[in-house]
Amino acid sequence: MEQSPSWHKTTGGTIFLSVIGGALIILFAFLLLVSVYAWQLRYGNADNLLSQFSTQFTTSNDLASRIRSAPPVDNVGDIIRQHNPTFGKTDAPITITAFIDFECPFCARSYPVFKEVMDTYGPAIQIVFKHLPLQSIHPRAYPAAIASTCAQEQDAFWPFYDKTFSALQFDDEAFLRYARELNLNTTQFLSCIDAERYVKNIEQDIVDAVAVGAQGTPTYFLNNTKIEGVLTKALWDELILRQLQDL
Repeated sequence: MEQSPSWHKTTGGTIFLSVIGGALIILFAFLLLVSVYAWQLRYGNADNLLSQFSTQFTTSNDLASRIRSAPPVDNVGDIIRQHNPTFGKTDAPITITAFIDFECPFCARSYPVFKEVMDTYGPAIQIVFKHLPLQSIHPRAYPAAIASTCAQEQDAFWPFYDKTFSALQFDDEAFLRYARELNLNTTQFLSCIDAERYVKNIEQDIVDAVAVGAQGTPTYFLNNTKIEGVLTKALWDELILRQLQDL
């Protein structure tokens, strides 16, 4: 007695398997597309962020390659670097990591409120400052970042930060005036600026911004919670107190 061929060897079976295989390929492609979109939605598009920065940052392609290859970070504590200026206690239960552009108008609007937050919650929070100068739209953000790192070299980052956001003047003469008012060694300060001594620290902050999905300024992380834009003091109070209650 002649046996019937296996179902998958029949014409109908072949068509069925082809349809199933095609559907699986389409489904896989769809899931891959969704994954890529979700990653970009959460962490930003590295090329889009890269376009915000001037080639003034580096004479090589090092920064570009580091930005494009920056892995995503879930724990913001992993990007707190030794070079980052801090305010408050290092063992505080709450860390606020702030990505700031000195020339950003929204950062300027946020400054007085954020300063009040720093003063109010000093014992309970640690502030970590990270540079994110958006050079394409704020041409003086980069020089301001460089100048602030040179003030930091003389342990005067936060006073220089206050001077800059209080005066909102970003020319070289203003930076020198801030340095004189803070009694810095101006020869050392200007030499540091001319050498762009700490540009690599600023570049590292930019790479870190990509890793945590900070695409604009101001961007804050309340521990690992991302906060964007200008907040009222009342909203900061609510967010910080909620974090403290959850500890």
